Amino acid sequence: MKHWQIPVAFLLSAYPLLLHAQLQPVASSTHTLTAQINLVENQLQPRGSVVSIQEGGTAFETELLLDSLAIQSGELVVYYHLPQREAPTIPRTKDKTSPKVDFSYNISLDFTLDGQPLAPEPQYLIGDIGTGITPRKEGSPFRIHWTHLLQDYVNLQGVLTASLKVEEYTNLLVLLELNCQEAPSFNFEQRLPYYLAAGAGAGLIVLGIFEEERSQDIYDNDYATSTSFRRALPLYNKANNKHHNYIIFTSVGSAILLADAVLYFRRSKRYRQDKKIYDQYCSDKPLSIKPMLELPLGQSPGGQLGFRLAYTF
Repeated sequence: MKHWQIPVAFLLSAYPLLLHAQLQPVASSTHTLTAQINLVENQLQPRGSVVSIQEGGTAFETELLLDSLAIQSGELVVYYHLPQREAPTIPRTKDKTSPKVDFSYNISLDFTLDGQPLAPEPQYLIGDIGTGITPRKEGSPFRIHWTHLLQDYVNLQGVLTASLKVEEYTNLLVLLELNCQEAPSFNFEQRLPYYLAAGAGAGLIVLGIFEEERSQDIYDNDYATSTSFRRALPLYNKANNKHHNYIIFTSVGSAILLADAVLYFRRSKRYRQDKKIYDQYCSDKPLSIKPMLELPLGQSPGGQLGFRLAYTF
């Protein structure tokens, strides 16, 4: 192999790792279906469902992604779908192109029977499971087959619980330059310089008003009542200087107030925008429980009754 081919091959092999490094975890949820199963008689009757959201901001809240369970040719088939995400508008780069927002999912599956864990061997769980699962534009469902089921569990009967864990990754946070470890803030200490500048501007305006009042007082009570030009001229100059001070103080004070108001508004607007994005894409939600009722559709054997549980660590 030529020497130049070695670094090229290394870069090509490292590219998927570099791409994956741009994907950060943003949400994690567990979707559970419970059903009464009788494998011998090929029966599976849905009973209820639960959604547990461990992390994820409001933009990553999700519905029940685990669609249904079925027995087909002695295999247990799990159907699920991935959430449809609406990515925000990302600012264009220097070459006037919009960066692409990518989503990827890690999918794992656990089972229990009457509360006792079932442990299918990994090679018998085939289909859309593992890392790097990406959404499909066609909207077709994803499926996982638990094969070799009859050989391992001839008489599988009881309450079966299937828990699908969905871990969501995206490069969205990188593109938004967002750090979920540090919430945006605009506290009193950060606002204090704006308050001090506003106080200084207001103080100059008040000082200018006092100077104007003093100027008018000197002009009306001293200069206007003077009996000689020699005495009147210094009083006129004094009143005129204070009037000039009024113009300077009020002009400078007004300019400071205006600039401070503009800067404060821009800083507040940026804070509100950053806080909105942080609340959407970073997890900060209290515990919530949502009841859920799903009615049967078409020829399906029955609906589902359960609740949704959402919490954060």
